[in-house]
Amino acid sequence: MDIHATAFLSTFYALRSGHVRYEIGEGRGKVRRLSNAPATVTGLDCSGFVQYMIYRATDPHVRIPAGSWHQEQYFRNNHYVEIPYADHAWKNDDVVRIGFRDRTPERIRHVWFVINGFTYESTTRAGRNGPTSFLWSVRTDQADSFYIVGPARNFLWVELTGAASAA
Repeated sequence: MDIHATAFLSTFYALRSGHVRYEIGEGRGKVRRLSNAPATVTGLDCSGFVQYMIYRATDPHVRIPAGSWHQEQYFRNNHYVEIPYADHAWKNDDVVRIGFRDRTPERIRHVWFVINGFTYESTTRAGRNGPTSFLWSVRTDQADSFYIVGPARNFLWVELTGAASAA
C-alpha cells in the first residue's frame, strides 16, 4: 500500500490542531464518512485515527476495517510483512509501519503508525488528548505485532519543508 506523504501529514496536522479529542466507546471515536474533511472530525480513538488516516492518504482510497483487532487481522490476512519492532521502528527510510498492542483474542488495546522513528497516533498517553506523535521508543515494550504498511515517498522532505502545511 502506497501512502501519500503530503496527504498523510496535512491530514495529521489538521487533526492535531486541537479540535480533535480522543474518544472511545458506543460508536464514538470513528469517522462515519471517511471522505469528510479533517475540519469536521471531532473525536477519534486509535483505530478510528488509523482507519481515517489510511483512507485519506491513499489513492485510490483504501478502506480498512474499524477496530484495532480487525485492523490487525486485515494486515495479517492480507500478507503484510510482520517485523520486530525494535529492529525497524527507529529507521528513517520513509516507510510506514503499524504497531498493535495485546493480541488477546477479539481485542487489541492500541494501534499506531511509526514513520521515520516517530509514532503517529490518537491517545491520552502522557497528558495528550487526541492525535499526537512520540519518539518510536515510547512504544518499544508495547508492540505485540508490527507490520510494514508501505512506502511514503519523500515523507521526511515533506515534513521538513512544511509542504504538507501548504497543501
